[in-house]
Amino acid sequence: MKTVPHLVEVATLKPAVAFLVYTDGKRAAVTQHAIQLTGEKGLEIISGVPADTHALIEVARLLAGGEERSLLPEHVLATDPGLLMWWRPSQRRSILFRTENKATDALHGKPVLHPALLFMAAGRQLYVFALGDDARPTADTKLYRAPYFNLFIGGLLCEGNFAMPEHCRISGIEQWEEGFFDTNFAHTHLASDEVTSHPNGHLGLWRELAVEKGPKAHKAFPTQYLVPLTESLVAKEDQPKGHVSPPLTVGRLLQQ
Repeated sequence: MKTVPHLVEVATLKPAVAFLVYTDGKRAAVTQHAIQLTGEKGLEIISGVPADTHALIEVARLLAGGEERSLLPEHVLATDPGLLMWWRPSQRRSILFRTENKATDALHGKPVLHPALLFMAAGRQLYVFALGDDARPTADTKLYRAPYFNLFIGGLLCEGNFAMPEHCRISGIEQWEEGFFDTNFAHTHLASDEVTSHPNGHLGLWRELAVEKGPKAHKAFPTQYLVPLTESLVAKEDQPKGHVSPPLTVGRLLQQ
């Protein structure tokens, strides 16, 4: 979240209130302090009182750009000042490549069938995951590897030629999506079978999905080629040897 975009923009702002945060890493308490002017330029933070929850929410809203309250669209799953999560059903739209493989680059600009996708914008970063069907996800919905280049192991999109939006507001969803679909997919740091389980790998998958007509054309995305993800992907602690990690779900991702 971009709280102070440019010094010039905050030059006209005046100190109004201070918040002091107490935490042990698991819990937090906040006190609110009035600010008193002392002399021409001096400031003094006076004794505080327990912070009002509504005041904290209002400050967070202002830091996020002051977007007005609105009803959530059907495709939005979760939102707060620093995070936005939404999904899209499977759709046919073009895909862009710029690799060192001529066969892959031959698919550049071709319409292909994309899987249903879960997007999560956090700060100025975008995470992308695949879904197993076109139903609106719930907390228990399992997540799969989005079968694209330019994604790190945790689903984070490498910025590449994508100019990241500067906020996580609902009004920016179109810009986030355009940035993803209009990026040139160029490379991956993952093994081939980590991107997709298609027998002919990444290239074979997108070649197959580029077929629009005839008996070989898919009417729905072939989810059998998606690689399931586990909670170890987002676990903050080291997993003991021999531990079998459960499937990664929307709810578990949201808790991180």
